[in-house]
Amino acid sequence: MKEFIKVWFPILLLVAAVFWFSAQFIKPEADKALTIATGRSGGSYFTYA
Repeated sequence: MKEFIKVWFPILLLVAAVFWFSAQFIKPEADKALTIATGRSGGSYFTYA
């Protein structure tokens, strides 16, 4: 038990701190919708897209 406290606990604490610090810089995920820019309403690209 002393080995866990002296060696593994600080390592686990450091890993948890690094994960927490890294999570502060992660951007939220993008929207689920996709927008496609097309040509005129009557054009063939508009019809295809």
